[in-house]
Amino acid sequence: MVAIQVDALCFGYRALRLFDRCEFGLEFGTVYGLVAPNGAGKSSLLQLLADRRRPDSGDIRRFVPVRQLGLLGQDEAAFGMLTVGECVELFGMVNRGAGPAGWRELLRTMDPPAAERAQGLAERRCASLSAGERRWLHLECMLSLPRLRGLLLDEPTVGVDPGYRLLMAQRIRSWMSRQQGVVVIASHMLDDLRGLCDVILLIRNRGIEPHTGLQAFVDAYGAANADAAFAAAFGSCPDRILASSH
Repeated sequence: MVAIQVDALCFGYRALRLFDRCEFGLEFGTVYGLVAPNGAGKSSLLQLLADRRRPDSGDIRRFVPVRQLGLLGQDEAAFGMLTVGECVELFGMVNRGAGPAGWRELLRTMDPPAAERAQGLAERRCASLSAGERRWLHLECMLSLPRLRGLLLDEPTVGVDPGYRLLMAQRIRSWMSRQQGVVVIASHMLDDLRGLCDVILLIRNRGIEPHTGLQAFVDAYGAANADAAFAAAFGSCPDRILASSH
């Protein structure tokens, strides 16, 4: 079932055209990995999908209320002097379109190891959290909203240590098993997409090029691994690297 349909999308900044008659659809029950070089439009596309920006022309049809789409941007800030527990309560209050959330509800949806880690942060000030902890906190706030139907995540693992990356992937899988929503993850950490994303969406030639999983993307470019496929797709990888990468 289609969650978001994009037709003939055109968008750019002054002389820089990022998308030109771009067309694709996103389906419920699917996790998408959005892959492209810096400056190719990943963040802009997520903002367009979330109705934070408007296209120059074309159509974005959403079969889910915008208020039930959660956008985690790269520059999400924590709530300063609030504690982590207070931040979760406030987040639920200002996102009622996706359902009320609170600290107890957040802990209830977590697996025991994740709940234990979260409980250890409950009384800490948000301003004292590391960048990785803040990104984890914002993701958890969104995941705790019971009527949320979509997650749009912009480089969610930047500045996040391996333990938190694994935890975030686990939490996304758990949310998908419950909600059967739609998830789009923009990331340069291609290994983080392996085993998590059902479809890889490349931003190429001002449009979207889909691949049915990370391995299909690698195979399509005749590469030995995902990093080599990325370089081949965007014209920055010598032929010898494609043949010798491990």
